[in-house]
Amino acid sequence: RPSSFDVVLEPFTAEAFARRVTESGAGIGPLGIAFAPDGQTIHVSGGAGRNELYTLDRAGRPLNPDPLAGLQQGVGLPLATLDVPIYDMTFDSLGQFWATTGGQGLVQLDPATGEVIASFATGVTLGLATDPNSPLLYLATASGVETFDTVARRFRPFSSTRVDGLAVAPDGRLWGTRWPDGAEVVRFDTRGRA
Repeated sequence: RPSSFDVVLEPFTAEAFARRVTESGAGIGPLGIAFAPDGQTIHVSGGAGRNELYTLDRAGRPLNPDPLAGLQQGVGLPLATLDVPIYDMTFDSLGQFWATTGGQGLVQLDPATGEVIASFATGVTLGLATDPNSPLLYLATASGVETFDTVARRFRPFSSTRVDGLAVAPDGRLWGTRWPDGAEVVRFDTRGRA
């Protein structure tokens, strides 16, 4: 399955995993990708309104195929088309499915149907990361980074540094990409200092 990239630098190789996610008006294809706890299901967000949720297996085959697509299957039909855009997604340590909405809040999704179960706050922007050892999510917000306890359903400030992407490393450290300044990857200490 040929890659969409014209150039791939050694020692890396690339091939297509899934194709035909409808692009948004800005020409942006898939946005969020989340791997279900079972390791077999992959959720992908995209679409014209950035609000469609697709499900694929580990080989990139759609779990909701489009019967009219034939061999040009791509990602199939959306599992759900939501009222909010989906920018990033993750499963927490308890197996709950979460997504950010570009400023409209944090949403909890039903992994079987893709529908919104609950919505929390506003100002939750793009980035989202799971602490694998606790029920905490790290969230990029309009005021910096906050944590959200998925059991207590409570937000807490963590850092005033604004980011758009977040990840937790295997050693438990939080990393982010600065926003709107960009061009900088930062590591946070336990006090939220970048």
